[in-house]
Parts: sequence; structure tokens; C-alpha cells
Amino acid sequence: AGETIFYDRVVAAPVLCLCGGGHVSLPVAQLARKLGFAVTVIDEREQFANAERFPMADQIICADFESGLKQVPGGSNYYFVIVTRGHQYDRLCLESILNKQYAYVGMIGSRGKVQKVFENLLAQGYAREQIASVHSPIGLPIGANTPDELAVSIMAEIISARSSPASWRRIFAAAAARAA
Repeated sequence: AGETIFYDRVVAAPVLCLCGGGHVSLPVAQLARKLGFAVTVIDEREQFANAERFPMADQIICADFESGLKQVPGGSNYYFVIVTRGHQYDRLCLESILNKQYAYVGMIGSRGKVQKVFENLLAQGYAREQIASVHSPIGLPIGANTPDELAVSIMAEIISARSSPASWRRIFAAAAARAA
């Protein structure tokens, strides 16, 4: 009466979208590429959004964050890392990302800066559940200080999120919806 069912996980390569091309983004992009992620970088500054700086990136979008994120569709295999140069840009990125489907969104920043962004979003009508899905401060608490250590911390948290049971349920639900 009991059947054994075997399955293979067949999903598109995970996509890491870095909002910001600064000193933390570079080692995150390098490590993400080594871990099999397709990498997208968005920054409005040409000196930070170019192929010489990010040769490992699959897509480099040199545009303001709002229009740059319009070029990134999102989906169940999209991982967003917000590491911009200011909380006003973080907020713009987060607003755009919260309106997309994603597997992970994390935002760098001090607790005070992050709290200010979250309060702004709540005042604009975003649901507490949406805001609660944001990993911030970003990364696992390993005592990271340097950009390279922060990259390890961030990618470790993303790997953890990707392998969590909730992540698998989301992937299977999306596959079942497409098959129906």
C-alpha cells in the first residue's frame, strides 16, 4: 500500500542580487559566484558598477536603485542583499524588494538605522510579517569585522536560509502552482 517516491530537485541557479557595489559587495559577489550563484550588481555610481570591478557578475546594472530593481524580476530563487551607502537607499531597495517574490532579503546596517527604516515602512502600510522576513542585521553572528568576514557571514546566512524546511516548502509550492 505504501509507495516510495523519489525526486530530484531541479531548479534554476540561485540568483544573488547585490544592491550596492561598495566594499562589502565585492567579496560577497566573489564568494557567491564560487558557491554557484548567478550574480547581479546594482549601483548608480559607474566606479562601483562595472565589469572591471565585478568580472564575476552575470549582470551589472548601473542605474538608480529604483529603476535598477525594476530590471530584476525576483522569484523563489532570488536572494537580495542590501548593502548601499545610506539608509535612504536601503529603504528604497527594501520597498521594491518587498513587492517581489524572493527567497531571502537581508540588509546591512546598525540596529538604529535598521529600526528607522522598518518604522518608515510600517508607517507606509507594509505588513509586520513582510518586515519580519528581512534578515537584519545581515549575516550570521560570527563576529565579522572585515569585508571578507562579512561576506562569509552573509553567504552562510543565505545558505542556511536556502536549506531551511520553509525554503523547501516555498520551492515545492511554486513548482506545484506552475504544474497545475
